[in-house]
Amino acid sequence: TVVNDDIVLHPVYTTETVTLTFEANGGTYGNTTTKVVEVPKGSKIIDNLLSGDELPTRTGYNFTHWTISGAEVHGQTADAANTTLKANWEKGQFTLKFDANGGNLGKLKEKSVEYEADLSYETTTNPAGNPYAGMDLPTREGYTFKGWAKDTAGTAITSSDKMPAHTYTVYAKWEKDNSRFIVSFDSNGGSQVPNKSYPTSEDHYGTLNTP
Repeated sequence: TVVNDDIVLHPVYTTETVTLTFEANGGTYGNTTTKVVEVPKGSKIIDNLLSGDELPTRTGYNFTHWTISGAEVHGQTADAANTTLKANWEKGQFTLKFDANGGNLGKLKEKSVEYEADLSYETTTNPAGNPYAGMDLPTREGYTFKGWAKDTAGTAITSSDKMPAHTYTVYAKWEKDNSRFIVSFDSNGGSQVPNKSYPTSEDHYGTLNTP
């Protein structure tokens, strides 16, 4: 066959790519633990990192950064056929609330606690490592404060109880002080009035609480 017309050939260029594998390292991307992305060979890895809504999630933890073989990502280039990056995490902080359970709270009303922290420690020890005492603690007329519980029924908090990944409330536990006499007030439809206590049955009532 004879070809009389000119034939024009155009070059076709392709970009060589490599893969970046992002391991969730304890977290997840929905139903999977890795995500693979193709990037141009020789490109800066830091320019191709997952971020925002693309990041993995992990209950109780906050994502901090990516690492390659333990090193933070800075100026490395995507030269290898595959480069694996690992997510790094730090435990989150959640609010621990204190309920006086019939009494009145002291200075201790709530605190920020790290995920999975020992609740038996966090409910008895301040951030400086000293026991809560005095004005930190709740009070209730005619009762002695006996610590904090997991519920209003007084279920004990033990070292196996850990801070969950959400706001958590503990409740004051009370023991009636039988060494004192308690006077209760019926407001007959009015606002609730707190009890008063007296060391003996012969004490004068003094100024009474009013609704």
